Amino acid sequence: LRSDPKLHEQIVKRYEAELARIESLKQPIIGLLKDYAVLRGQLSPMDRRTTEPDTAELTLVRDAKSGQYWCEGVFIGTRGRGELVAKGAAEIAVANDTPMLRIVSPPTRQYLLGLPDPKAPKLTGQWTMGGYGQGYGAQFVVVEAVDATARDAKFESQRKTLKTLGA
Repeated sequence: LRSDPKLHEQIVKRYEAELARIESLKQPIIGLLKDYAVLRGQLSPMDRRTTEPDTAELTLVRDAKSGQYWCEGVFIGTRGRGELVAKGAAEIAVANDTPMLRIVSPPTRQYLLGLPDPKAPKLTGQWTMGGYGQGYGAQFVVVEAVDATARDAKFESQRKTLKTLGA
């Protein structure tokens, strides 16, 4: 094989242009979630006989280096029993030119959420249990979203308040 610098340059330019296009598709969800977001939602229950939705509250914190989100929260079933969501992860993926927020909370749940209206702070889609092929409806509202500076200031303020309570 002979080196072809001109062809190599064309391939690299097309590759970089495609990466930029994909990143631009992610921007509406990144703009909605910012660096720290709290999502509160309702999940269709697995048991179709149950009419009341399950609820979930998830907190997403964006890693500045990777752009991925760490996720923690709580899932509450219709019987009022809670299940912690710990060591979850989330990423914004693009499939068929549609950005989706994919949240994986080991060992059992996965959420695949889209942004139907970029002007509304709502994410809708499906959730599934590991090993089950069928998905169930999921709707989340972004109840809080701030950038890293505001998040850090908020936590510092809370830390100082908690310190004064112990004194």
